[in-house]
Amino acid sequence: MAVIRAADIVDFVIKAKNAGWGYVFGGQGQVYTRELAEKWAAMKKSGRGYDYYVVKCAKWFGKIVVDCSGLVIEAYRSKIPGYGDKTANTIYSKSVQKGKISTIPEIPGLCVWRSGHIGIYIGNGKVIESGGTSVGVVLSKLNAPATGKKWTNWGKMADVDYTNTTIPKQPDPSSVWVGRYLKIKAPYMRGGDVEQVQTALKNAGFDPGPIDGIYGPYTERAVREFQKKKGLKVDGIVGPETAKALLGSWVDDGEPIMDPPMDSFELGRLLKITSPYMRGEDVTDVQYALAYHNFSPGTIDGIYGPKTESAVKGFQRKKKLEVDGIVGPETTNALGGTWTGD
Repeated sequence: MAVIRAADIVDFVIKAKNAGWGYVFGGQGQVYTRELAEKWAAMKKSGRGYDYYVVKCAKWFGKIVVDCSGLVIEAYRSKIPGYGDKTANTIYSKSVQKGKISTIPEIPGLCVWRSGHIGIYIGNGKVIESGGTSVGVVLSKLNAPATGKKWTNWGKMADVDYTNTTIPKQPDPSSVWVGRYLKIKAPYMRGGDVEQVQTALKNAGFDPGPIDGIYGPYTERAVREFQKKKGLKVDGIVGPETAKALLGSWVDDGEPIMDPPMDSFELGRLLKITSPYMRGEDVTDVQYALAYHNFSPGTIDGIYGPKTESAVKGFQRKKKLEVDGIVGPETTNALGGTWTGD
């Protein structure tokens, strides 16, 4: 039974964006202070320490902070106090209807998802997402996420009423998100930001060659031609001025737009092979985290079977942990989760 309207979720995330909410890994609507940052660093919350919470996230002191799933859960809690915590992957997996991003219907309030990250579609090809520590909660294009990594799926979230939805008016979001200087170097620079630049160049009538996310000679040539037409310095480098001329955003602190870490999950029991096999949402979270780190657990089904154990052992081996196939505190933290057990 639906308990919150899609319009309420859309309204909430727009207000969060307009208020300048920040992104801190593990954040769920707290006002971020140095004291809280030092507490989370001492806890090594989600496996991260002082450099992340106190140094890198200092830009968000005094602001309300959320990570990607925290933004969505806080939207639920705006109408349903005490609504349970869920990761990005759990929110998506519980969707009552879902599909590939290429088939997304024009319905505001849908979630858009890729493994480890989630946002809210508000219609007209626009998304609001908590896009990473560099940018916070932002308005982005459906085909140009702030993380630089494409959405793969959409979903009608559980407990949401999608009737009588309307598309809100919002400004045009950035077509390009760049926080590093893109230029020719050996080896060639690669990434979602390069692909966004290539797409923007092509849309502006400048051929960058294949849209492949590789900053090679064809892309550099297209950048030079674009810069010449726009009266910019013709150096073939995508910096602040060129990014903005491409209708893009330049991260003010010059920090690269990075794929945010695997959305946080909590684990309070040892996961291991037992008879019968262990089951639960916590197993599902671990399976998604393993897949995110390129260790396939087989079917993501919430069952801790031999394939999941094998993936855990492979991950432990790579991270130089004890290779026992058991997901305990150290393995949980290495996977980007938080250990809450004894």
